[in-house]
Amino acid sequence: KQNKPKEGLKRILPTIAEAEKLGDKYYITMAKINSGWALSILKDYPSAEENLLSGLQMAVANNFNSSASEAYSHLAFLYESLGEFPKALENLKKKQLFSEKILNEENLRYTAELIVKYDNEKKESQITLLEKENEIVKYKLQENQKIMIFAGILLLLLGGLLLIWYRKYQLNNEKKVLMLEQQMMRSQMNPHFLFNSLNSIKLYIINNEKENAVYYLNKFSKLIRTILSNSREKEITLKEELETMELYINIESIRFSEKINYEVIIEESINTQQIKIPSMILQPFIENAIWHGLSNKVGDKFLKIYISSKVKGSISFEIVDNGIGRQKAQEIKENKVSKQKSIGLKLTKERLDNFAKNINKEIVMEFEDMFDKNNEPLGTKAIIVIPIK
Repeated sequence: KQNKPKEGLKRILPTIAEAEKLGDKYYITMAKINSGWALSILKDYPSAEENLLSGLQMAVANNFNSSASEAYSHLAFLYESLGEFPKALENLKKKQLFSEKILNEENLRYTAELIVKYDNEKKESQITLLEKENEIVKYKLQENQKIMIFAGILLLLLGGLLLIWYRKYQLNNEKKVLMLEQQMMRSQMNPHFLFNSLNSIKLYIINNEKENAVYYLNKFSKLIRTILSNSREKEITLKEELETMELYINIESIRFSEKINYEVIIEESINTQQIKIPSMILQPFIENAIWHGLSNKVGDKFLKIYISSKVKGSISFEIVDNGIGRQKAQEIKENKVSKQKSIGLKLTKERLDNFAKNINKEIVMEFEDMFDKNNEPLGTKAIIVIPIK
């Protein structure tokens, strides 16, 4: 796929018959999917659809999940090009399901590898313990070494208990981090956000605003792919985090009548491609600024992120909005019939504490209310200081 569809077709199509002779189902599947993609680019939509559906059928039949995900993606593009947006959305959803299935399979493989590794270590530990016990039996036969044997047994028992305690501590810590990451991912991809985003895009389709519908649908799909991809990584670059936040704000913006004026100001000395931070760590603060500060504001809405290195060995974020302020937001929340408890910031604090603990440093996470000279609220500032390695 190098934007040369005609050349690609010339190379791929002749090889399909040979692959069929050899019974290479994976190659046939990918060849048909790639041919379908090339034909879509060349606007031969009937042939493209035939090849993509054929390749999809083989991928599903043979459990080629990555290929099936790719086929659904190309079918979404095809139907989008034909203006058949419901089909495009349906295939995009199916692609999402396969992407999640691939991710789940990878997680299961990873878990299985950990279990095997733990079992091997346990067996080695048992073998070592048996060898030590054999030595102790020999020592017991020598009366003049009884005291030394007794001391050795005590030391072995103490060492074993310390080893068991340390191993249990490590496992509990790893389990806690994993649970935090899973809870954070669920809070970022909650059903309300997904439903409201898709509903907003659907309104563009209903109102025949095709360009807006396609634009935001692409942004939405890219955001979901990015969240799923980043969920596999404990840390990502600052550049990747900022790109993901821009996607998130673009999706949130379509649910307002006025656009959110978003700006990032980065200190010149900061290299965003080298600095690594926990993935999606800024999202709860931005979500908080939008839904508690800006959503009820009338007029221009501003959201700015200032990034600096004020403290050596750390990076500072200041997320500033010109919303209604925390006091007014709390009053509005108290008057609502349904009060949903937000856990995003609490989970973020625990994730940051775990991240900082690994490098023996502390984090800062606080909020400041901003007022004008008449003591009227000007907005809220969230300050986050994260240590970097």
